[in-house]
Amino acid sequence: MEAAEIAARPGVLVVEDDEMVGQALIAMLEDEFAAKMVPDSATAIATLQRGEPIGVVLLDASISGAVADLLAAADAARLPLVVISGDPRAQDRYPGRLFLAKPFTAETLLQVLRGLMGAPP
Repeated sequence: MEAAEIAARPGVLVVEDDEMVGQALIAMLEDEFAAKMVPDSATAIATLQRGEPIGVVLLDASISGAVADLLAAADAARLPLVVISGDPRAQDRYPGRLFLAKPFTAETLLQVLRGLMGAPP
């Protein structure tokens, strides 16, 4: 795939501190999206503040750090944010946010992200 094709794809910022899980998410996304993984909320905030081409934030519910600041940064950038977790009770900590319970299929994740970014199904 050429660099121009990669750059033209919508960006997904994956905020995940578990390297294996993060890489699995990247693998699910890489055919359709330009996905970037960061290990914590501080790095995610810095990425958003740099103005990198991000279309949606995918946030692990158990991430450490200044999560409230990350939510505020995503809101300020007018980016949709999807919270993912294997613990359905985690949804209670993110009221009003789109929540995706693990395990989920690659197709489910792709459908959610396509819908958020206005891409065809």
